[in-house]
Amino acid sequence: GQGGEIEQAYGFDLSPILARAAEFKELADAVAAERKAFRLVKERLTICRRDVVKMIEAGINEDVPANWRTFQRRYEAIVGRLPRTAPRQVLEAIADELEDLWADVHQTLESFVESQDSNANESHSERHIQNSNPDFHSTDESEHGLGKIDEASGSAAKTDNVHS
Repeated sequence: GQGGEIEQAYGFDLSPILARAAEFKELADAVAAERKAFRLVKERLTICRRDVVKMIEAGINEDVPANWRTFQRRYEAIVGRLPRTAPRQVLEAIADELEDLWADVHQTLESFVESQDSNANESHSERHIQNSNPDFHSTDESEHGLGKIDEASGSAAKTDNVHS
């Protein structure tokens, strides 16, 4: 055609496709936006899972008074519902629940630290929570979840019953 436009390719009329080019662009943009949203919710899940596991392990290892078994069970129940493949909306709902658990565990640890700080101000003998082991959190445990808590000793032992 005029100006070098292709009207037919291999015997096919391309004008219907050209007429819907804007529609196809919108569809492609929507697919790209959905992929990005899906990737972001998966990242959110991964980060939140790692944080919750690390905070629960820290609470147990630092003998922070709390019902860590209940936190662990909540974590296992939430991640136990993670299917291998799921629509973004399902992952978002699970991420929201995991973030609620994160907030509860974080508040428990913060309350403990604040109580320790107030006790230290009164007695001038501050207890500092610090893990001297730089490899405290193994990548394997952080990615795969918590171990079971041995109720007699309060220690954590790794199990493989948490979905990744």
